[in-house]
Amino acid sequence: MVAVGGGEHAGQRGRVASAHRQRLAGHFHRQPHAFRCAAAELSPTRFHHSVHNAPAGYWTIATGCRAPSSAVCAGARTFGAALLEAATQALAERRPVLLACYDIAGHGPLLEMTACTHAFGCALLLAPEAGATTLATLRLQTSTNHAASTPLPATLVAEAQGNPAGVALELLAPLAGNGGRCRLAIAPALDLLVDVERIA
Repeated sequence: MVAVGGGEHAGQRGRVASAHRQRLAGHFHRQPHAFRCAAAELSPTRFHHSVHNAPAGYWTIATGCRAPSSAVCAGARTFGAALLEAATQALAERRPVLLACYDIAGHGPLLEMTACTHAFGCALLLAPEAGATTLATLRLQTSTNHAASTPLPATLVAEAQGNPAGVALELLAPLAGNGGRCRLAIAPALDLLVDVERIA
């Protein structure tokens, strides 16, 4: 629903040229069951649901989108890595790319590993050129100097900390406000600096 809502808000329902989906580590509520079961006890349906890119397939079926899709997994750095890849695709292929970022609360061993305590989701439609529904322009550059981000509003700090995908709020806050800069980790020693300039 996050991806569908993102496309509809941007006026692109059924017309998104490429669906670029990212998530942290699959369906948390299904994976622990898969981990506990022996291979002979795990049903094909449960196994299929636990596959990392299964939701991307479900989304393409539900929306009738035949464009390529991909799934990105980089742990706590997933959103930054996926944003860089989606922006690169949009510019290189000169067509819109839908980036969906989402995950639910973890359970069992995955909760201990990810500290993901609540659900979070967002979607961005990235285009190579500004259009009638463009909210802002983004300028991306990689950096090793770990420059500071525009501070998050106090009301969003807990949301950003309770789900690894919530790091997207670092970008969503300046998009919803008056612009600014955010820093997103994309590798252990490399960040993505995003300058946000509001248009609408």
